[in-house]
Amino acid sequence: MNHHKHLTITERESIMVLSYQGVSISETARSPGKARSAMSRELRYNTTDNVCSAHHAQKTYEERRKKCGAHKKPGNPELKKLVKSKFLDQQWSPQPISERMKLEGSEWKISYNTIYRGIYAGEFNEPEVTVVPSESFVTEEKAVTLNMTKNGGEE
Repeated sequence: MNHHKHLTITERESIMVLSYQGVSISETARSPGKARSAMSRELRYNTTDNVCSAHHAQKTYEERRKKCGAHKKPGNPELKKLVKSKFLDQQWSPQPISERMKLEGSEWKISYNTIYRGIYAGEFNEPEVTVVPSESFVTEEKAVTLNMTKNGGEE
């Protein structure tokens, strides 16, 4: 379970004010009760040209937050066909498929994690074919078994 709590806009403003006042990172961390590393990271990520902006930091955080999380499985039919061909027909694993596409400068980019998600979701499974045997298609072994049951267990 993750007990990490993200910084709020109020905490960011407090960090920026204390930073402008020249307060050390250790002292700044005590104020909102966060780790020194969190304060250091906040200032490093959100300081441009020696200027800290809580508003800019919050906006950047929200943009980053939108990008995180599980990505979609391969949705493009052509990309799906290419990955399926490499995976099923040529027996490639997801990492070489992803890396080869990058190396060849493919118009599509797909991570090996996304390929794995597609595999686990059954995206690359072959459609199941149901075969119903007809009476005309009886093997010799089945014919013997059928004759035995029709004749009361004897041939």
